Amino acid sequence: MNNVSVGGVDPKNGRPWSFYETIAGGFGGRTGLDGVDAIHSHMTNTMNTPIEVIEPVCPLRFTSYKMRTDSGGPGKWRGSVGLERAWILDAPKATLSILAERNRIPPWGLFGGKPGATGEYYLVAADGKRRQLRSKCTVPMKEGDRLIIRTPRGGEYGDPLEREPRMVLEDVANGLVSMKPARNDYGVVIRPKTFDVNWKATDQLRKRMRPRPRSRM
Repeated sequence: MNNVSVGGVDPKNGRPWSFYETIAGGFGGRTGLDGVDAIHSHMTNTMNTPIEVIEPVCPLRFTSYKMRTDSGGPGKWRGSVGLERAWILDAPKATLSILAERNRIPPWGLFGGKPGATGEYYLVAADGKRRQLRSKCTVPMKEGDRLIIRTPRGGEYGDPLEREPRMVLEDVANGLVSMKPARNDYGVVIRPKTFDVNWKATDQLRKRMRPRPRSRM
């Protein structure tokens, strides 16, 4: 769960304002299925708050709202990616509160799958100075300050070298995995010009990447 609340006094009319939302994270991979991307895990009765609704009502200006590319280790069945959401305060001051989890201990992987990425919260001042916030905190904000939210990713399930190369290619096409991790983590070689899988090179690379069995004395 990623809970974010912010509030202050509207300088235009002197009225107090506040905004609270829960921001989706990742869901773990499981047998035969990837995790569902950018979803609340075991949390109901909440929804994505559209930017178009927030900005006319609150003094917040959004600069980013997207999936987190390469947010975690690989697996045969991919854990879902979290979100990156960022906004700038357009009021003289406000108070920000965060209540989140998985900022230190990553969501674990199973049966050869790697852990997912931890959550991250950054407060960037108007002069560019950045500081990382704790998962549970209350801090003041000033006009021009930007909050960057990166929610955790779900843990992976199974050996990444067993993931179907076509699925890795689809992840790259959807912006969930970049080209370098596709090769280094999944052992999938993608031709950048034709954007397809080089099956021969992929097979050779995966053979080299697999650990050799230990000899018995």
